[in-house]
Amino acid sequence: MSNLPTTTDPTATRLVYDAKGLAAVLGVSRDSVDVWSAQGVLPKPLPLPGRKRWSKAVVDAWLASNGANVAA
Repeated sequence: MSNLPTTTDPTATRLVYDAKGLAAVLGVSRDSVDVWSAQGVLPKPLPLPGRKRWSKAVVDAWLASNGANVAA
């Protein structure tokens, strides 16, 4: 038997989200993620050159506080 997770959720074991993954988690379009990021609505992405990635831990904390109101 494998010790790998049996879930079909592609975001279940991620430590970071890209814009597409974050959009899926929030239930919005990728365009919404881009706009919200530019407006400062979302947590700041990680400082990676040429890429936007969000820490799963930071996104989870944001959703637990005020983010759920924005994403609803």
